[in-house]
Amino acid sequence: MDVYKSGILFLRKLSTALGEKRILPICFELFLGHMEATEWKKRHAGISLLAVIAEECSDEMVMRKDCLDQVTAIILKSFKDPHPRVCWAAFNFMQQPTNLVQAMQILYHLKIVYALDAALDQHRNPTVKEQVVSALQYLLKNVPSDSIRMHKDLDTILWKLQKEPQKTNQNASALRNMQL
Repeated sequence: MDVYKSGILFLRKLSTALGEKRILPICFELFLGHMEATEWKKRHAGISLLAVIAEECSDEMVMRKDCLDQVTAIILKSFKDPHPRVCWAAFNFMQQPTNLVQAMQILYHLKIVYALDAALDQHRNPTVKEQVVSALQYLLKNVPSDSIRMHKDLDTILWKLQKEPQKTNQNASALRNMQL
């Protein structure tokens, strides 16, 4: 864990020192390489890397459409990862207050809502399921309500959330209130 924290701190300092235009191509290639790995720890590290560079280079990432498209596709794929920690990291990433996440939510909200809905059915791990609900809640807070209302599956999603344990039910109530 100390190595992980030290690596994140080093990456933040390095990205500040080099600037987003220099660090982004390097980190983005590392991210892509990690996300293709068979070992779950590398995929988890890839999402952690993405989270750090999104904090530092969010505007640059949004301006590069190919980067935005690739990140969205990879994160949506990570929602279905066989390892719960990778899924947790992906759902947690979708709650970051960065311009990258906001751009993803605005431009790809249809895909994201459907992927989060599927994740509610797929995941049995309570911690991961809580992150799914939190990611849905974060999405609903940040996407204009007119865009969300056109999702005919929103009632189905709310119904699924009500079937979950107590903590998830509290999140479902918050989602229902946001919908109204």
